[in-house]
Amino acid sequence: MLRSFSLGLLIAFGAGHAHAFNSDDLQKLRKTGECERCDLTGADLGGMYLIGAKLRGANLADTKLAKANLSQADLQGADLTDANLSQAVFERANLTEATLRKVNLNGTNLAGADLSGASIYKANAATERADFAGAILEGTQLYKAVLIMANFQGANLQGANLYKSNLFEADLRGAILTGANFLGARLIRADLTDAKLDGAVFWGALVDEAKGLSAQ
Repeated sequence: MLRSFSLGLLIAFGAGHAHAFNSDDLQKLRKTGECERCDLTGADLGGMYLIGAKLRGANLADTKLAKANLSQADLQGADLTDANLSQAVFERANLTEATLRKVNLNGTNLAGADLSGASIYKANAATERADFAGAILEGTQLYKAVLIMANFQGANLQGANLYKSNLFEADLRGAILTGANFLGARLIRADLTDAKLDGAVFWGALVDEAKGLSAQ
């Protein structure tokens, strides 16, 4: 009796976590390029051409978006937790207030994208640099993100939280870093030449061989 009850609990627990995407939502996206607030959890969208797609508030957790093109797409408030965004293109996309926790950003192009207020907690781009050139990251949460050799040239990171982030050899030339939090961050060999640093916090940061921090 006890064994049967325990087995039932295991089955119920497994079923509760085996959440899959809605096939109707996927078909809608493929046909129209629009699927706001859709459920696409775990869907394989790798390599898809989704320029200008409307995915505001969509659930894209665990999705495979490697090499997909989402330039100028509207992903405001979308949930991309644990998604694979390797080599995907998000140029000038709207990712304001989006959740990108633990995403794979190896080789991801986010140039000119708006990531204001987004959460990029523990995002990983350890093997191939991510491109944030000219992106807007005001108030963005980048704490504990691994963004080795990432390109932030001319990006706006005003008030961004980069607590304990790994920005080894990151390119932050000309970036707006006013009020940004680099507490405990790794900025070894990073280039902050001509960056705006008013009010930025670097307490406990590793800045060996970093450029543009002579006044800090």
